Amino acid sequence: MEESYLRILMVCAMLPLLLSGVGWLLVWRRLSRRIDERIDECLGGLEGLLERHAAECPLRKENLLASCLPADPDRKKDGAFHRSFRTTYPGFLPRLRERVPGITPVEETLCMLIKMNLSNREIADKMSISVGSLHTTRYRLKQKMLPEDAKVLDDWVRAIE
Repeated sequence: MEESYLRILMVCAMLPLLLSGVGWLLVWRRLSRRIDERIDECLGGLEGLLERHAAECPLRKENLLASCLPADPDRKKDGAFHRSFRTTYPGFLPRLRERVPGITPVEETLCMLIKMNLSNREIADKMSISVGSLHTTRYRLKQKMLPEDAKVLDDWVRAIE
């Protein structure tokens, strides 16, 4: 009798644990479903934001070209930078040479880097010259241009197609 009493007592003690375990399992499933739905909502929102950002701020070809720019594009022996630039902007150099007769290779490289929207510091680093030397090169280039074009060198260079 005592043995059956112990069995009944054990079943009664285990029953709440078993029921609470099943209850927690049901709660967990419901909670897991809610979490999955919330994650899907967030991901859908992020995808919309990414699509809108891509439409508003497309990756510019200048940035791609600048990312593979050698440390010294003018002195690079293989000319890979110049070839990739001519491929990206096929009519730029002929038009530049037409508008600025007597332009030197260094000044052409300067104009190519300006066309890529690099800052003066970035241009000086890429050309392996100081910012002061860069200003001198810019000054000499402006001397070869028409006075109205020389006032806004960067805008003038970027406008060349």
